[in-house]
Amino acid sequence: MIGLLTVGMIIRTAIPTWSGFLIGTLLLTLAIGFANTLAAPVIKQRTPQHIPLITGLFSLTMTTAAGIVAGVVLPLSEQVGWQWALGGWTILGVFAFVIWLFLRVRLGSSNHQAVIPAALGSSEISMWRTTFAWQIAIFMGLQSLLFYTVASFLPSIWVSKGLSAVSAGQMGSVFQFMAPVSILSLTWLVNRGRPIQALAVFAAVLNVVGILGVSYLSTDLAWLWSGMMGMGCSAIFTLSMMLFSMRTYTTNQASELSGMAQAVGYVIAFFWPIGHRLAP
Repeated sequence: MIGLLTVGMIIRTAIPTWSGFLIGTLLLTLAIGFANTLAAPVIKQRTPQHIPLITGLFSLTMTTAAGIVAGVVLPLSEQVGWQWALGGWTILGVFAFVIWLFLRVRLGSSNHQAVIPAALGSSEISMWRTTFAWQIAIFMGLQSLLFYTVASFLPSIWVSKGLSAVSAGQMGSVFQFMAPVSILSLTWLVNRGRPIQALAVFAAVLNVVGILGVSYLSTDLAWLWSGMMGMGCSAIFTLSMMLFSMRTYTTNQASELSGMAQAVGYVIAFFWPIGHRLAP
């Protein structure tokens, strides 16, 4: 997946055409999807006693790196051109591949199957027939739908409500920068045994209040509504990733649950806006 991700980045910058950008983006999307799906079983297999902590670190590094890159790409493109600004990140893919090879040699492969209390039972059953798996899938799908909608359109929404372009852009930054706060807080609470159901409900309430604030309440508190949605979205994503490992017995179950839930979740996030637009 690291190689596929790197190749996708190279194609997008080395072939400056519409088809090159499309092919590169498709490869990137495929690699990211596989990587997200594999994260839960790998965490479960390698660190079964520290699932909340390692999952929180995974989510934290992913969101922080994405925020940094998004913030520096435009200034870089003005200095060195868009191709270098986008393509230069391939060096990270090369470094990641080298590190993976090193760890593969040092750690080898393991068939260790961690057994911890789980909601799905110890028997190997299809996740597609499990109510719990569908609950996680829909939960994550709604989070993905909200996250990508807000991340893409929040500044435009605030501009339409009277904020200046600069202030609206700052609200988008508030939304993104609340992710580390949310992830660190969530990881701390889960490690101290706080009920996951209560944390999930609280995260959903943050999103609901944030949406109501953006839609109907004062723009004087735009930072609050944006920050609440940033915290809610990040918390739900991280919780979903944790549940893939914490509510299964084996790495095979974690892998199947992760693949099923993310497939359904991203289908919801992708097709819901299209269906809404096509609906009479």
